[in-house]
Amino acid sequence: LAYIVFSLVDKSKIIIEFNTWFLLSNVFKEVITGLIIGYSLNMIFYAVSFAGSIMSFDIGLVGAQIDQHMLSVKRCISLRCLYSY
Repeated sequence: LAYIVFSLVDKSKIIIEFNTWFLLSNVFKEVITGLIIGYSLNMIFYAVSFAGSIMSFDIGLVGAQIDQHMLSVKRCISLRCLYSY
């Protein structure tokens, strides 16, 4: 569809000026848009992770944690099974 529309447009009337301010403003807009989309998706993944932790608390998997004394962290046994493959 884009190829058909592009072939129908008169290319002699299209004028695009590339100057420094034009490029800098477009780069700035792209960076801000990427940060907003990335932050939004990160919040969605945090919400899913939080919902999973609430469900595991309700099921009783919170008690199924092991201590790793060498690393001084607690790890969930169910996550260890997921990442072992």
